Amino acid sequence: MVTQKTGNLHLKKSVTKKERNQLIWDRYQEGYSQEEIGKFYNLSQSAVSLIIVKKERNIPEPTQETRGAKAKLSSAQLSELKRVLLNDPVSTIGFSHWNKKSIQALIEKKFGVHYHENYIWKLMKKIGFSSQLPQRKDYRQDQDQVQDFKTNRIPAIKKSDS
Repeated sequence: MVTQKTGNLHLKKSVTKKERNQLIWDRYQEGYSQEEIGKFYNLSQSAVSLIIVKKERNIPEPTQETRGAKAKLSSAQLSELKRVLLNDPVSTIGFSHWNKKSIQALIEKKFGVHYHENYIWKLMKKIGFSSQLPQRKDYRQDQDQVQDFKTNRIPAIKKSDS
C-alpha cells in the first residue's frame, strides 16, 4: 500500500512492485533526492538507489515473481513418489530400507531430479512421511529371559496402586 500525497490530499493506492519502481524513477527524474523518495515510499535509500541504477542501465524487470526456488517435482510426481515409497525398497531400487540416500537415489533415477540429501526429509514431510528407524535389539539377547522379565519381574518392580 503506497500513500501518494498531492497537495493536502492523501490518496491511498495499491500498486505493484513494477508500478512502484516506475513511480520512484519518475520522482527521481523530477529532482527528488533518493532519501526523500525512500521516506515517501517507506524504503531505504540504498533500495531506492538500486531501483534507480536498474532503470538507468535499462535492466528489464522480471515478468513474474521470482521469490523462492521453483519446486523441482510436480504434485503428480510427488504422488507417484509416495506410491513408490509404500512398496518394498529391495524390489524397487535394491536398498534394504528407505533412508535419505535411498530416497535420493530413487528420485534421481525415476524423475531425473537431484535433491541434496539434507532436503529429503522436507520432501518426506510434504508427502506425509516421517523419519523413523526401528529400535535396535542386541543379537545376543535370550528371548526366553526377556519374556520372563516382562511377565514376572516388571509387575513385581512396579508400585502397587494403593
